[in-house]
This record gives sequence, structure tokens and C-alpha cells, in this order.
Amino acid sequence: MAENGLINKMEISAKEAKRLRLPTTRKQQYWDILKSQFSNLFKVNLLTILLAIPFLFVAFIFMPVIKEYVGMQFDFSGNIGIGYPGSISNAVVAEAAVVQTTLPMYLLLIPTIALLGIPVSGLMYCMRNLVWGENITVRIDFWKGIKLGWKQYLIVFSLMGVLISGFLASISLYNLQALVQNVDFLGIAALVLSIIGIVLVASTTIYILPMMAMYKMTFYKLIKNSVILSIAMFPYTFLMLLLTASPFLLAMLLGEMLGMFIYTGIIFVGVAMITLMWTVYVQFVLDTTVNARTKNAAYKRGIYVVKEEKEDEENEEEGESKDKKTSQRRYVNPKKKKKTTTVQPTLRENFSRADIQKMMEEKEKFYDEIDNEGKDDDKESEE
Repeated sequence: MAENGLINKMEISAKEAKRLRLPTTRKQQYWDILKSQFSNLFKVNLLTILLAIPFLFVAFIFMPVIKEYVGMQFDFSGNIGIGYPGSISNAVVAEAAVVQTTLPMYLLLIPTIALLGIPVSGLMYCMRNLVWGENITVRIDFWKGIKLGWKQYLIVFSLMGVLISGFLASISLYNLQALVQNVDFLGIAALVLSIIGIVLVASTTIYILPMMAMYKMTFYKLIKNSVILSIAMFPYTFLMLLLTASPFLLAMLLGEMLGMFIYTGIIFVGVAMITLMWTVYVQFVLDTTVNARTKNAAYKRGIYVVKEEKEDEENEEEGESKDKKTSQRRYVNPKKKKKTTTVQPTLRENFSRADIQKMMEEKEKFYDEIDNEGKDDDKESEE
């Protein structure tokens, strides 16, 4: 469950929220956090990228260099250019060699992806605090998030590393079969299942990463709840996948020169923006599904709740509002009212010592009042 503490929630009128531009929906909250906490997002993003250097090195430097090195071992004098992917005569041999060399290197992705869980735990903890309306200090909250959740995130990312490496290896084997023109049913099935698996892993990741920072649950419950939510909210999940992939697709369409600007933005602040979007979305899903029933500490946390305004704003005084309620009250025929019978309490036959003492005190008090009234009457007559 969520951490102990008061719900950061305030009820305000719609006019006041509009005048002060306060976030009353999760969409408004996302843009409000971007504007007010951009410097913190920038710092958290850089810290995450800094700790993710092993993965970035293996995926974007080491593996591409090895591919180029293997491709350059072939004779490409017949090609206009020089180097991989090779000339027409031995392009198939070069591609096959590159695929065979790449397959063992996918094993290196497993530990590097697993190590991503450590910085992501601090990143998601900061995102959770921002969505819940709490102020953060990056140098404190980031490392606190790592201390609290690094074990669970490490397990999740280790499983993700195994699955992603297996899916990429299956796709590479299909490419190898396609190069030698020997594609069979198993190759096609492996390709289709790998693509579906990558989509399912990405969909589940959108839900499981914020939920691990919000709640303390077992690994099995996290996986089960994430899969159920990703399937139940499939249209929204598909939209989130498109929004997540849109910067990378745009960079590919713009080419290398313009795409470098987009990749630079992703490195400096894009990771924090994407994970913040996931956290805001998951909080919205939980508010409308799970938290709406349980009303726990995370319900509608971080946004302002608009009060229901009265239809007639002129009759806000207490007297007028009471008259309005009585006038709108439904008429009930007194003849059709249900007769209620009052039940008299039974008297006790035995009295305790305390009851007798109380009766004596009341009797003496009664006599004193009578005597005092008689004395007061005599004084008035003498006057």
C-alpha cells in the first residue's frame, strides 16, 4: 500500500481553479509538472542516463562497432562504396556472418538491462512524488528511491533482459533464414511471437514501473496486475505505446542530421518526460478502477478536486437554502404515514445502593428548593 500520510488533495470551486490555473485533471497535472519542475526533471534524467552508461555502451557503441568490424573482413571492391553491408556478390555471406557474430552478444544485454533497474528505481520514486503533489530534492529523493526499491526493480529488469534478448535472437535467426532463402514455419512463428512478446513486455512495463514505486506488493501480484490492466485498458495502452515510440519514430523519419537533435533531447530530459507520462497515466487508471473502490491514500492524490456548484448561486445563505429545501420536499399524506409504536423501557425491580443514594440526594434537594421558595415569598410580603 501507499506510504502513510495525508492525502494531498484540496476541494476548490471550478472558477477558482480556472482563475489560478490549478490542475484538476491528470492531463493538466502533467503539463503543470513539466512547467514547474523542469529543472528537477532535467537533473533526474541526467542521473539516470549517467548510471545507465553500461547499457548504452553495449547497445549503441560496442555491438554496432563489432558489426562493422565483421562486415569489413569481406572483399567489397566490386561495390561503389567501401565496407559493410558489402557488394552484390558476397552480401549474403557478410550478412550471415554479422548475424552469427551478433547472436552471442545478445547475452551481454541481459546483465546491462538488469543493471538499469537501479537508476530506474530512483527515477520512478521521484516521478511518484511529483505526481502525488510532493516537493522533491533530487540529491535526496533519487538515492532514497534506489535504497527502497532497487531489489525489486533489479528482479524485474533481469526478467526483461532475458525476454528481450531471446526475442532479438529469434528475430536475428529469422533474418538469417531469409538471407539463405530457407525460411520455414518455425522461423515465421518465432518472428511473430517475438514481435508480440516485445509489445506485451512494453505494455506491461508501462504499468509495472510506476506501481512498484506506489505500492508494496509481491512480484507475482505486480506482474498479474500489470498484465490485467494492460489488457483491460488496451486502447489507452496502445495510445501510450504510440506516444512513447513517437520521438524515436520521428527521429528515424527525419534522418541522421535532424534526428540527432531529437536523440539529444531524449538524453537530457526525454526519459524523465516519458516516465512521468507513464506515472500520470497509471495514477489515472488506478483512480478510475482500483482506488475508486478502496479509497486509499493514493486516491486522486496530487490534483485539486472541484466542488459541485449549486444551481442557484444567489440563494447561498442559510435561510434561503432551507426554504428552498422545504419547498422542494415531497408531500406525504399524513393518513398514509406508518404508525410507529414506542416501546417503554422496563423498570428494574431491584435497586442498587447507588440508586438509593441518588434518590435520597434528589429528595433532599427538592425539600431545600421548597424551603427556599417559602423564604423568598415571606421576604417579598414584608417588603
